[in-house]
Amino acid sequence: KALQKMGRDDIVVIVGGVIPPRDIEPLKKAGAEAIFLPGTVIYEAASSLLDLIGTKLGHNAGAAFRP
Repeated sequence: KALQKMGRDDIVVIVGGVIPPRDIEPLKKAGAEAIFLPGTVIYEAASSLLDLIGTKLGHNAGAAFRP
């Protein structure tokens, strides 16, 4: 909400780390667009972030680099 008030809804909020399960839904409701928990595979996180950012920028989400 604070980012929207500042006209910065272009900023993607990403959360990661040791997050109690009960906090996941409130984080989503607060605007977190991606939540990464312990054990997240780095490649999968990076790939999903590229897709998310590409979508936010209006690019084809399927165009992200895939080895």
